[in-house]
Amino acid sequence: MNTPTPERTKTPVFIAFVTNDDTRNIVAAIREDNPQATVEEFPAMVKIESPGRLVVKRQSVSDL
Repeated sequence: MNTPTPERTKTPVFIAFVTNDDTRNIVAAIREDNPQATVEEFPAMVKIESPGRLVVKRQSVSDL
């Protein structure tokens, strides 16, 4: 039987984007939809990491 794993012990997942005008709104939307995520900003890229899963909502991206 599978039991749900607490969020803090789930394997981290991440997505990385090149920093440019096209990705800034996508990153902002992902931040809003995933308050548990950590965001690392580098000179040329942004990495968003979260335990277990990241949610990317089309509506959130198109609203920005």
